[in-house]
Amino acid sequence: MWIDTAFNGHFVFPQQLIEQLGLTQFAATDAVLADGSCVTLESYVCYVDWLGSIVPAQVIANDGKFPLLGTELLSNRNLHIDYANRQLTLN
Repeated sequence: MWIDTAFNGHFVFPQQLIEQLGLTQFAATDAVLADGSCVTLESYVCYVDWLGSIVPAQVIANDGKFPLLGTELLSNRNLHIDYANRQLTLN
């Protein structure tokens, strides 16, 4: 999973992964992409164990290869990335 600090939602998953997980479709949502274009994207709902608590999360579908973690679940958390030692901590 990649962290997308420019995405303020929960998750973006490839459509294939959404189908494998059997996620329930939620609604279409409008989004503004990095290039400024506006698009409508399908969204789904899932529940994740996030640091010991089960929380609802919105998953946006895309055609990419990698799942993305947006900043919504990082709110009120401390994310530290140590590139030299290839370590990531989230408190």
